[in-house]
This record gives sequence, structure tokens and C-alpha cells, in this order.
Amino acid sequence: MADINFDIPKVTLKMFARLESAMELIGAAGVGWAHVQLKANRYSPATKIRTGNLGHSLTWSTSKKQGPLNGPATKGGKLKLAERPLFVKIGSIAAYAARVEFGFVGQDSLGRYFNQAAKSYLRAGILGQRATVLAIVQRAIKGKKETNG
Repeated sequence: MADINFDIPKVTLKMFARLESAMELIGAAGVGWAHVQLKANRYSPATKIRTGNLGHSLTWSTSKKQGPLNGPATKGGKLKLAERPLFVKIGSIAAYAARVEFGFVGQDSLGRYFNQAAKSYLRAGILGQRATVLAIVQRAIKGKKETNG
């Protein structure tokens, strides 16, 4: 009887590597989508000072890598690495990022009072790209290289 052998571990490792690369692509793209949404929201703090810190503080991580931080105010910052493989976290290291995303009413830890409406930039920017995220994963499964354009 003839044997048919499949090298499942080798195939699994290749597929895993492709999907890890896809997670990195999604992370980098997700930061861009969130940044576009942030600009669309025309967010600026109550002081009307636009430092760009929130946009520069956007980053992503997988279980092995973290995306770059873009601004001088965020140098040396870290987003915790994703706890699981084949997972991507997209977020901000700015202290006030959650206040902008979810809104905040009340006194903060510094004693300042806010009545700030939510201006979702992470969820709105990224969840609006579900079809693109799915396409990136499908291309990775098929073994096709991503192209710009």
C-alpha cells in the first residue's frame, strides 16, 4: 500500500507566518484608518491647542512586534504586546485617548472637570474597514503578497 504523507507541521508554520504578517499589515493600516477618522472628527482639546499628540500616539502590536510611534511626545512609549499569537492590538498611548474615544463627564484624577462627548476614532476608523481586514486575511491564507494599491 502506498503512503501519502503531508508535512502538516511545515504547512502549519507557513500558514501561521502568513497570518502573523497579515496581523502586522492590519495593525499598520488600522493606525492609518484611525488617524483619518481622528481628522474627520476634527478633534481638538477644549484649549484649542492642536499638538497632534493623539494622532502621533497611535500604535499597534502583535505578540512579537509593535508598530512605530510617530511623534516626539510619544518617544519611548509602549503599547503592551498582544497576549496571543494571530492577534493585533491597535490603540493609543496618550493618557486622554479613552476620554476622546468614549467621552467623559466628571472630574478626572487631576481635579479637572470635563463634559466631553465621545468622538470615536479607533472603533469608527477600524470597524469601517471590516471588508479590507477580511481581504488581507484571505490573501494571507491564499499565500498572496499584499500590494499597495
